[in-house]
Amino acid sequence: MIETERAIDSLMAERNKTIANFISDNTMRANDADRQAIDHEQRLLKANAKRDRMTLRSPSDGIIHAMSVTSLASFFKTCRPLGMLISYQNR
Repeated sequence: MIETERAIDSLMAERNKTIANFISDNTMRANDADRQAIDHEQRLLKANAKRDRMTLRSPSDGIIHAMSVTSLASFFKTCRPLGMLISYQNR
């Protein structure tokens, strides 16, 4: 009877240790996943901000005429026109 109680106590201790290890491992994995999610969110915000800085927007709808951009990697000087917008409202 005493041997059985000791065996039960030993199994319970092993069970509790296994549960503690499981919780610890999964907590670390969850924390790593949270850090990765935050990192990806930050990278997405930076990519969206970069895209917004590189996008030309017109104040009204229309057709671009006489575009001076000839390649994707063009550089522009300030106060120089990139093209002419002919508004749909003026047609």
